[in-house]
Amino acid sequence: MSQVAAQRYAQALFELARDREVSDEVAEGLIELHRRLTADVAARRLYLDQGAAPDAKKRLVDEKLAKGLHPFIGNVMKLLVDRGREDILGRMILEFFELKEAADGIIHVAVESAFPLEGEARDELLKRLSEATGKKVEADIVVKPDLLGGLRITVGSTRIDGTIRRQYEELEQKLKSVV
Repeated sequence: MSQVAAQRYAQALFELARDREVSDEVAEGLIELHRRLTADVAARRLYLDQGAAPDAKKRLVDEKLAKGLHPFIGNVMKLLVDRGREDILGRMILEFFELKEAADGIIHVAVESAFPLEGEARDELLKRLSEATGKKVEADIVVKPDLLGGLRITVGSTRIDGTIRRQYEELEQKLKSVV
């Protein structure tokens, strides 16, 4: 239930920011808000404390957490306080960025490689993935020597496994079925 609520608040915030042409500013503000909440444990605890007075939480938002950020951020934080939904703030921020990246034509790809991908090899992979998807690709590349060679690429729920490890396992299964 809280994920659905986080999606709805994020959708409302994103649409408002997009319609007012301030989605980049709001996104930057949300990054700064996350930094502030991470750095100030006492402020985070107060904001998330269901027993704390709503007025104290709203003052915290105005005077510290959302100070200097786009007004939409402070407003949505105070709305969450009014509705007793402060606990969904983190998820709402993640959902906002998913919406923004989708609107900006960005996808995230997980790449597992047997060897480090740097420089031209990394750039060429990102270029090819971008051409294949028609979107700007942001990749998280992890080196996994146990793959032996090749790449394993995950886009959403789709996995493309071109590793030597997978080829070896398939060959092993074929040999076992023959014997």
